[in-house]
Amino acid sequence: MNGNPKMVERNGTVSTINDVAREAGVSKTTVSFVLTGFRSVSKETEAKVRAAMDKLGYVANHSAQSLSTSKTNTIGVITSNRQGAYFELARGAYINWLSKAATSAGYDMLIVNDPDGTATANVCQSHKADGLIFLDVRRKDPRILFAAKSGIPTVCLGVPDDRMNLDVVDTDFGHAASSMVEKLASEGHNNICLITLPQPILDQELNDTFRFIQSANKTSQRLGLNLSIRTCTTDTEKIESELDGILSMQEGTTAYIIQNESATLVFHHLMEIRHIPIPEQYSVLVSCEKQMSDALYMPFSAWQNDVQLVTETAVKTLINHFKHPKRKPQFKLLQGQYMDRGTIASPWE
Repeated sequence: MNGNPKMVERNGTVSTINDVAREAGVSKTTVSFVLTGFRSVSKETEAKVRAAMDKLGYVANHSAQSLSTSKTNTIGVITSNRQGAYFELARGAYINWLSKAATSAGYDMLIVNDPDGTATANVCQSHKADGLIFLDVRRKDPRILFAAKSGIPTVCLGVPDDRMNLDVVDTDFGHAASSMVEKLASEGHNNICLITLPQPILDQELNDTFRFIQSANKTSQRLGLNLSIRTCTTDTEKIESELDGILSMQEGTTAYIIQNESATLVFHHLMEIRHIPIPEQYSVLVSCEKQMSDALYMPFSAWQNDVQLVTETAVKTLINHFKHPKRKPQFKLLQGQYMDRGTIASPWE
């Protein structure tokens, strides 16, 4: 394998794989292992090789590599057909960080939309990617079977009911929901309202939402709390009126958990125009992505999942599978972090 570079010149010369090997003080074969993942090398050696590549401006030609190794140096990211402004924004955050992680590891990224498994089967059969990462994983996800049957290395960014020995990486949404309920209970709240996603989304049984609601229910029952669950649209033109209706129905409620980022900022707006003080009248705790929380200046205390950490872990897990194809399937749930913004207090204060 020669790993031909793109035409990157330094001082009038073109850097080659031999130049990288010489700069890093390793063999050409070792550089190839770093580029293809065919064989594991030490972290120290890989760091020296990548530092040499950066210094020389070397960029591997993936097309040339694939001709000589039958590898594409491409990771396929398979999404589903979830619709709506919130989902496009959330999906965009995941795809952005997946792309950065893949590029950093020397891989291109192929994005495919596939609600029923057909496109996944096509990617597997045509060898368009070395491995797959599934977004928008449902409890009974039709894509799982195609990936498992093909034997292609796959990471599910979510937890299906039957993962068929595929790798799983995700935020521990069950732990997040349980922790949020326990946090409010510790402050003395007995009547809590959970505002979640609209019913059509719940009907898709997306694993993260299902695990969150299930855990919130179980924890509330264990602690003897009253938990009411209300769905709310993600349609920006209808959110305010639906939240108005929810607030009107929740007599006796002292705390809200919001698992619907589209509704979170509108909820804050309603509190302001109704002159409802937070946390004096209601305590509010939200579940959201850390990166979106930072960008949107989320006004409430939050349990935040780190999209960058989750996506980087998913890519590393997939590449580890490339290097160690006979290893046991991985199951990694990453815990979110609590961000206190002063919107939780005892209902008796």
